[in-house]
Amino acid sequence: MKVKEVKLIGLDSLQYNILKRNLQEALDCLNLQVEISEVTDENNFADYKLRNLPALVVNDKVLLEGVAPATSQLELLLIL
Repeated sequence: MKVKEVKLIGLDSLQYNILKRNLQEALDCLNLQVEISEVTDENNFADYKLRNLPALVVNDKVLLEGVAPATSQLELLLIL
């Protein structure tokens, strides 16, 4: 997958912060120069039809909801 856009959606929480850190590490390990856009305004969550937070959206496709996977798992998601 060619990663063009990455969005991290959620509220400031432990799980959100873990996902954010692991996502940045995964992008760095893969040498992907993609900015992470953070969507933290609850009014915008409905746009993505999410059931759980935090969520990861890549190229306008929801890849994860309600989990904060390890860096290695995120790397696999980003290259598939």
